[in-house]
This record gives sequence, structure tokens and C-alpha cells, in this order.
Amino acid sequence: MNIQKLNENEFSHEYGILCKRIAAWENVPDPPFGSSYCVIKPGHSSEPHNHHEGELFYILDGCGVIEVDDEIAEVESGDVIYLNAFSTHSLRNNTNHKDLTFLAVWWEDSKLLEEALDTGSHNYAHKTLITAPPPTPNGDLHLGHLSGPYLGADIFNRFLKLQDLKSHYISGTDDFQSYVPLKADQLKRSPKEVADSFGKVIEDTFSLASIKMDHLYRPNHSVEYLDFIQQFFMKLYNQGKLIEKEVPSLFCEYCNCYLYGAHVKGNCPHCLESSDGNGCEKCGQPNDCTDMLDVKCKQCDHIPSIKMTKHLYFPLQNYNNQLREYYKKVTMGSHLRSLCEKLLSDGLPDIRITHISDWGIPVPLDTYNDQILYVWFEMAPGYLAATDQCLKQYETNDSWKTIWKNDQSKNIQFFGFDNGFYYAVLIPALHMAFDSDMHLPDVFVTNEFLQLDNLKFSTSRGHAIWGQDIFRKIPTDQVRFFLSYIRPENRQTNFSLLEFEHTNEQVLMNEWQNWLQHLLDKVNHRYDGVTPHVGNWSDRHLSFYEMIKTTVTEVTKAYEADSFSPQQVTRLLNEFVRKSSAFGESEQYLGDITSLIDDYQTSISLELTSAKQLAILVAPIMPQFSQLLWKCLGINEPIKWEYNPIIIEGNLRISSSQDTFFLPIKECLRELEVK
Repeated sequence: MNIQKLNENEFSHEYGILCKRIAAWENVPDPPFGSSYCVIKPGHSSEPHNHHEGELFYILDGCGVIEVDDEIAEVESGDVIYLNAFSTHSLRNNTNHKDLTFLAVWWEDSKLLEEALDTGSHNYAHKTLITAPPPTPNGDLHLGHLSGPYLGADIFNRFLKLQDLKSHYISGTDDFQSYVPLKADQLKRSPKEVADSFGKVIEDTFSLASIKMDHLYRPNHSVEYLDFIQQFFMKLYNQGKLIEKEVPSLFCEYCNCYLYGAHVKGNCPHCLESSDGNGCEKCGQPNDCTDMLDVKCKQCDHIPSIKMTKHLYFPLQNYNNQLREYYKKVTMGSHLRSLCEKLLSDGLPDIRITHISDWGIPVPLDTYNDQILYVWFEMAPGYLAATDQCLKQYETNDSWKTIWKNDQSKNIQFFGFDNGFYYAVLIPALHMAFDSDMHLPDVFVTNEFLQLDNLKFSTSRGHAIWGQDIFRKIPTDQVRFFLSYIRPENRQTNFSLLEFEHTNEQVLMNEWQNWLQHLLDKVNHRYDGVTPHVGNWSDRHLSFYEMIKTTVTEVTKAYEADSFSPQQVTRLLNEFVRKSSAFGESEQYLGDITSLIDDYQTSISLELTSAKQLAILVAPIMPQFSQLLWKCLGINEPIKWEYNPIIIEGNLRISSSQDTFFLPIKECLRELEVK
């Protein structure tokens, strides 16, 4: 018999409370669970935490309040609480005179873990809003732009639509960005002309890249959009959510204008890197222009003077606690999470939301009739207005509230880390101020910078490859594949024409295309171009089919929002093609043995099933190749996502094996000159 005495002197502090582990004991076999006797002193609580095990709390004595994710309940002696894996929980002793004691028992369960980690498409069952930042219409988009949020959001949107889920991909053009009038001065044109002409260029580039948005809004072309922004502003102003401050502002005596945003150059006051006004793309932190170092006017290169001016500010610090609570729920990458934590720890700044300028949405107040609304303030109501336009375009009875006021909907935002402060801090806080019941984004999908030949893409130095240049010369899907293959997801990656050529030749042509053409040749040669029915199954066939199923599961996970990685998808599919090709080669010997013909039919059918799955799995990234392969396999139904791979039908008529899926690009790349 083994008996332990609980000695409070042996208790340790865990999760902010007193705990004594009571399993396992010395000289006693380890049980399949962990257990602990816990004490919470009056007025104290355990720290909110989660873990991968299932857990039970049995309240022995006292009473308190337990919070599990978004649910709160009172508990007392005799209550038993079950906690799912990864549920965030804390327990508070809300008395001032008596200890709350409970027994905690936890265990690992692979089924529980699998269920907890299951982020399948059922999470998108209602409606999903997908957004990407509106690009500034001051030029074409280069590959650095396209490789991040725009292609990423398109891939995710296509993934959902393959499952017949309701999703809407929204972006626009950032017409009132300060870079527009700067470009207009350089071109000797009006800002409106620049926004309109380059806005059309951007639309054409999206089309060439097969980036299909459900709604692309143009702020400068919509009176309703402008009204919505101003109404949003007036609600915050009338409710006292904005404050007036008289502050120093930069003024260029030579250009006779106030400087902010694109009109300013200098060094970031936080990381000391080169930066434009109001925000640093290197460290992601905001500035107020006057706190920058070595500041100059970007137009004339002179040092500006300082003038005192009145502006409206949004006090972010008022939303510190709400943002902290929000960050417990939203999914984001480590780099962005560290930025958010740093900003909260350092103290959130007041953000200037009006600037003295003649280009932008006017501040609807007589006392500020010479000022416009800051474009990053505009972005918060802008997404609501754009959602309204999109939903009414497709579903006339819906409005922006269908998604932004509905917890059953999903809101997934794609953006570069350099915009992290705006999307993860400023815009959510503005939405909180506007309506406390707003359904804020569920997932932030971020990307880092893509470099070109190990240098930053630079418009001013001409160090760039423009979207229209490359997509007019090289098949779209081959570009999309390579951009997915090198997508800068968690760190900077590099684009080089040499690596692009090598990947296209070695992966797409030598491996993918050779395998598919060889497979079609076998079906034409042995079965007169008709897919065979499945015959006898062996252990080899079962093993290969399990490989197909595993790949489908892994690729599906890599497409999901909270683990989104086209880079991972391309690598999984490269390995999938390699294994499928190797299986086909190893099985070909069966075809010459009469007694094994039935086995060989199963081998061919499974290899064709593998090709079918490739067409489905790569469809979000390479939609045109996917359709061509689907047609070659003789399948007449539309492409649909399959969570469990279905064996290809027999008696389908495949097309000729002479179909060329991919083209060499070496000569085309010579025309893409990089300075």
C-alpha cells in the first residue's frame, strides 16, 4: 500500500497558484495520466493557459468562477469540469476568506488531439471574407507585390471555392495614398489621372496573373464609398473617440506644402533604418514624422521647417486591454505577434488621422476644411464599405454586417509584415471604437519581403520585374508555381531568373511533365486510351493509396488559413509526383505477365488516380494546368475538392499523350532585364 501525505511546504507555484503533483510516485508504475492537488488563495486566480491534453477539474472545497475560451461559469464544491485540448482556461477564487481547492487530472489522447487540431473547411461553412491590401495606383505591380498577399489570397479563395463554400475575395486601389500625388508631380499630371491610369494597369496585371477578385473597389469612383468613410469618422468624432492636439508638423518652404507619408524621407526613430513618414516598413512601427531622424522633403531634398498645427488623433492606448484580449483569439505568425506585444509593452501611441493636404477624403468638419483623412484611418471603414458593395453585387439582401457583425462568418486578412501595425493594431482598434460588437478578423496571414537577386525590389532604381512584363511573356501558371515555391512566408526569400529557369526545367518539365506524358502513353498503348477499371489489390496498392490519402491531408492543411503555406504545398506535390512516378515505374513489369494483368490494372488505375489528385490539389495555385490535366484524364465533371481521394472511373477516354503541359522559358527570360 502506498499513501502520500499532502504537505503544503512541498507545494510549488504553477500557473500562478499552489500545486502539488500526486502522480507519479517513486517505485510506483507511471499512470496514463497526470494529476495535481491545487489551491487558489482568496481573491487569486490561475493564469489563463492551454495545453494539448484533455483535463478534468474536480472542485473539492470552496467556490469560484471558471473561464474557458469565451465562456464563464460559477463553480463550487462537488462540480466536475471537463476541458478540451487547447481550450484556454483559468479559475478564480472570488471569495475573500476561504481557499478554493481542486483536483486536476490530465491525459494525452490522440483522438482528442486530432479533433482539436482539425481546422477543416467546416470552419468556413457560413461566409468567408478574404481581403488583401489595396495597392497604391502609382505604377504597375512588381513580383515583390504579387508574391505576397495578392497571390496568397487568390490561392486561398480558390481553395474554398473548390469546396463550394461561400467566399468573397476583396481588394481595391489605394487611390488617396500620398504616393499618388508624389507620382503625379513627377509625371506632371493630376493625382486623379495617375490614380485612374495606374488603377487600370493594376487591374490588367491581376487579370494576367489569374488573380481573380470577387470585388475590386475604386474609392475615387464611388460616392457611396466616400460617404461611408465620412459617416464612420463622424460617429467616432461625435462620440468623443477622437482628440484634438496642437502639434509640430513638417513644412517644406521650397515646395510650399506640409509633409507626411510619402513626402518625407529620413530614418526610423525606432530601428534607425531608412523610412518614409508615418511608418517604417523594416520594423513595422509607426512614427509621427517629426520624430524621424535626418528628415528631408522627398521632392526637393531640403530640410523642412516646423510649424504648429491642429490635428485630430486617435488615442490607441484606450484600446490596450481590448487588443490584448483580441490577440488571445486571433491567429497570427510569430513575427507579427512579437510586434504587437512590443507595441503594447512600450505603450500604444496616439495616431494622427488628419493631414493638411488637397488630395484625399476631406475631413467633414468646417474647422478642418484644409485637411484630409489619413489613408490608414480610411482603411478601417473602407473594408466595411467594400464588403457592402461586394455582397450587394452578389447577394442583394446582404450588407457588410452579414460578415462584420456575424460570429458565424470568417474574416481572413492577407498582408505583408510591413503593414502589420495597421492591420493588427490600428484598424482593429478603430473597429472596436466604431462598434463594440464588431467581428474582427479571425486569421492574419502575413508574408515577409521577396528580394530580387538578393536585393530589395526598388522602383526608383529600376530593380524590379513588373507583373505585366513577366505574365505577357511566360505562361501564367508557371510563374504562379514558382512564386508559390519561393513565397516569403516566415522569412525573406529571393527571386532569381536563373533559379526560376532551373525550377521550371527540373521540376515542372523533367519531373511533372515527363511522368504525366509517360502515364498517358501507357494508357494509350495498353488500354487504347481508355482508363481501366480497378482489379485486384495487393499490399503495394494499399500502401500507395495511403500515400495519396496522406498527401491530400497534408496539402489540405497547408491551404487552411491558420497554417497557410503555398510553399509547403509545392514541396509536398513535388514529392507526391516523385513517388507517383516511382510507383508507376516499379509496377510496369506486371503488364507483361498474363497472370498479373489484373494487378496491373489496379496499378494503372491508382497512378491515374494520383494524376487526378494532382489536378485537384494544385488547382488553387495552377488553375489552367489543372483544367488541362483534368481534360486529358477524360473527366467531365467540374473539379471539386476531395478530402478522401476517389478512385478514377474506368472507361474514361483520355486525350493524346502529346499534350504539352509546360513550356521552356529560357528564351523568354532573356527579355526580362534586371538592372
